Amino acid sequence: MVFRSLAILILFILFLLSSCGTGSGDGKTYAEKVKYRQYFNNGRRLYLNHCSNCHQKDGTGLVRLYPPIKGSVYFQKDPGRTVCIIRYGQVGEIFVNGISFNQPMPANPDLSNLEIAELTTYLYGMWSESDSLFTPDQVIELLENCQ
Repeated sequence: MVFRSLAILILFILFLLSSCGTGSGDGKTYAEKVKYRQYFNNGRRLYLNHCSNCHQKDGTGLVRLYPPIKGSVYFQKDPGRTVCIIRYGQVGEIFVNGISFNQPMPANPDLSNLEIAELTTYLYGMWSESDSLFTPDQVIELLENCQ
């Protein structure tokens, strides 16, 4: 019985050490990983509440009405543009993966800079090869450059 309890304790300690990022090789601290996961999870909630009706839960868009995010070169190419579109919306024709879309996207002026950072962290974490954490300060800087 004591051996079994000791083995379980050792396995639990090894699990904790592995989840803290020791030896993971990605250069991120445990605190950075936790913050990223918080932003990602909050961003998922925001996406489901504000974006998924048009862009769908899986990011594939809606036929030729609303463009996909998943697999979209338009989206992956410019995070600054993405932030600007989230805040200010977009009107006019765009081409996504060679397909024309011309439905207006409404602005989201009620989202805070933190919420836009969380949403952007989720979008790029989910549908690009980035695991970057977008911060409210980055969002402010990107919004200053919107055209």
